[in-house]
Amino acid sequence: SVRRDLAVSHTKLGNIRMTQGDLPAALDNYQTARTMLSELTAADPGRLEWFGDLAMNDDKIGNVLVTQGNLAGAAQAYQESLSIKKELAGHEPERDDLQRELTISYDEIAGLARAAGRLDDAQAAYEESLRIRLALAAKQPDNAERQRDVSVSHDTIGDLKRERDDPAGALAAYRDSLDIVERLASRDPDNTELQRDLSVGNTKVGNALKDQENWPAALSAYRQALSQAQALADSDPDNTDWQRDLSVSLEKVAGVLAIQGDRKGALKLYLDSFTIVDRLARLDPANSDWQRDLSITLSEIGMLKAKQRDIKGARKAFEDSLDIRQQLAQSDPENATWQRDLVVAMIDYSQVARNPRAVLSEALERTLELDRSGRLAPRYKFMIKFLQDRLARTK
Repeated sequence: SVRRDLAVSHTKLGNIRMTQGDLPAALDNYQTARTMLSELTAADPGRLEWFGDLAMNDDKIGNVLVTQGNLAGAAQAYQESLSIKKELAGHEPERDDLQRELTISYDEIAGLARAAGRLDDAQAAYEESLRIRLALAAKQPDNAERQRDVSVSHDTIGDLKRERDDPAGALAAYRDSLDIVERLASRDPDNTELQRDLSVGNTKVGNALKDQENWPAALSAYRQALSQAQALADSDPDNTDWQRDLSVSLEKVAGVLAIQGDRKGALKLYLDSFTIVDRLARLDPANSDWQRDLSITLSEIGMLKAKQRDIKGARKAFEDSLDIRQQLAQSDPENATWQRDLVVAMIDYSQVARNPRAVLSEALERTLELDRSGRLAPRYKFMIKFLQDRLARTK
């Protein structure tokens, strides 16, 4: 119908606005399309393809609202989309594409529940998505895309279980994910995406083992991830994603070596990582992620140098890290993560500062301000007492 064509045109125009970064205009287009599609489906409930258009449009509204930070509105849009998709899948249960659409909605809803701290709801939605993906994969065991979908679901559930302080559950989920990726990669060894999945998978296994303080097993997993990340980075030195992956892997191994007392070995790997992240940060000074990576690496180098009694080297590393975090915090005063990063950098720097009380006092005041403004998450409230105690012990 002409009205359906007009609704689709509004959706396409919304896509263009979204690409241009004009979120209010994109939302207006998507909502106009939704009004039209709602009227069409109400007038002719038998036109199932129109319901599909409506569900897709609701997803797009949800995406805009997520980007705008309206998580409650986004959750409602995704829930409305899921309700429609359930109806469609019920009408045509043999259509695998409709089943896969359901998993996308469940994942979106789970992600928002997780962000809101509703971890039970998040886990239930992720597990429903996994249940559907397992059924789809069982129908076509040789379909690599379906197997990878299952792997992604296990991986996401692992992340959630780790967040819930369930390292054993996280480890089991990560290993389920990695088992699938290893099978897929063995069938297609030239697939760099799968090789990257292997490295990331081994890193996550290492994280869960580290949470259990199983240092030898964690180190083994991290070294495996490093070997895979190194091979990818060597194959394409201009691929910045792979270079960043390599720096992360180097630091994972370094972190365990430091815990095991091998400070010399740890420092060497942190310096190797620094070479990479410093180059990336210089390539694109506006990339805040790379700047933050650089500040974290400098902080780790400072920590190790301080433990080795290299106070001058530690001070230089901590000062450079602090400079970066001050710039990031000033660039976006509303970014709670960057404000907290700045406090952590001040705590680090206070170890070697000439006037540690002044540094710690400013760190405490910034933390209290974050708390007063409701931007200090519950898991970080311990920082207030930590800083008060540190100040009390500092001359």
